[in-house]
Amino acid sequence: MKKVLFSIVLLLVLTAGTNAQMRSAANWIGKFGIAGGFTPVYLLPDLGAINNNAFGFNVDELSENGFIGFGGAGYGYIMVVKNLRVGGIGFGGTTSVDAVNNNVKQEIVYSNGVGGLTLEYTLPFVKGLAISVGSIIGRGNIEIEVYNNAGSVSFEDLSNSESTVDVNHVFRNKYWIFSPTLNVDIPLNRFIAIRVGAGYNISFGGEWEADNGRSVNNVPDDINGSYPFIQTGIFMGLFSF
Repeated sequence: MKKVLFSIVLLLVLTAGTNAQMRSAANWIGKFGIAGGFTPVYLLPDLGAINNNAFGFNVDELSENGFIGFGGAGYGYIMVVKNLRVGGIGFGGTTSVDAVNNNVKQEIVYSNGVGGLTLEYTLPFVKGLAISVGSIIGRGNIEIEVYNNAGSVSFEDLSNSESTVDVNHVFRNKYWIFSPTLNVDIPLNRFIAIRVGAGYNISFGGEWEADNGRSVNNVPDDINGSYPFIQTGIFMGLFSF
């Protein structure tokens, strides 16, 4: 019995000492952690110019109230600079409208996604959570798919350009982004945290092309990769906020 009590006391002493060392280390290096997670986002691009053109289709407008996308992110505090964390993120989403008019199915599909390096500074004077100001530097991609197809089609017709009047086009734009961000990570415990945040993609560069690399002229300036987004997420790792 004495051996058991001694073992328990020794374990408590060692645990207390370890916790004290961890708190001391945390005070010396600032906030730290390493984590990765799933990040649902809400994208709010300007789709007004697409709706105004609508390719002559008789379809409803694409929603200008945004749409849901999904992605993932991860980060780690680099320790050399207190409270600075470096990581990566990628996310994207799709929205579409379609209708059948005179046995012709018309559809417009809009997709947008980004991915890049994240740099964030976590405010050191906030305790118990991580409020981080930072940015994403990377690449983005827009795709606009346009379909105007009647009835069924045989496999042989797909290789005969004169046998169909169907319209099938894909417009693409790949661009660079710089995105200021603000994220709040709230730990549920030392291993799981939830995130709420926002950012704004600022796009630059990139040329439009269609189908098999054809250049596209007269694309409205409003169709671009600059838009705000709302980020959420659940992260797993090791946290000390």
